[in-house]
Amino acid sequence: MISLADAKFISLSALLSRHSKNRIRKLLKTFKCPKNNDIEDFLHRNAIRFELSGLARTYLWYLENPLQVIAYFTIALKALSLNESVLKAIENTVGESFNKVLSDLLKGFSLGEHNKQIPVYLIGQVGKIPEVEKLHGFLVKAALEKIQKASEIVGGKIVVLDVVKKGTYENLVNHYTTLGFKKLYEFNSHGLELARLYYKLS
Repeated sequence: MISLADAKFISLSALLSRHSKNRIRKLLKTFKCPKNNDIEDFLHRNAIRFELSGLARTYLWYLENPLQVIAYFTIALKALSLNESVLKAIENTVGESFNKVLSDLLKGFSLGEHNKQIPVYLIGQVGKIPEVEKLHGFLVKAALEKIQKASEIVGGKIVVLDVVKKGTYENLVNHYTTLGFKKLYEFNSHGLELARLYYKLS
């Protein structure tokens, strides 16, 4: 098994500032995750475009010999809509905890008639190749560390991530719960059923 301790950790922005896009594309295509094509496809097809447009930031671990990306995560900013349908979905999911959850989300914000969005951080992608040892939440914790630093500079207290409701869905939700995430609500997007979880920064 491969250990992340044997790899170099770097931001995609730093790589792009040092090397050509073609060279970085070749590097990113060394990442293989047969169990989750979405995670693999994002790194291969969208990571550079999202990085250059400022839509997201990707951080990765790679080996120099042989040259291979072995793990990565992507974080972004997002406006979380709290319209009537979302609030109803939250209430259906959290039940009697609704007011407590709403308090967490609105800390420092006012949900007015015309302002029904709050800024959140999104952990968009988290993945590793099968040969990497079990990480016990290390990638998510590393993403939260980066987000915590951003929060200290620009504010924001809520982190969200989405889990597709299929396969090992329940195991993933339980795993993220042990890391401090709480289930927020369920929704459909592009034909997929997803559960959105949230984490409150310190």
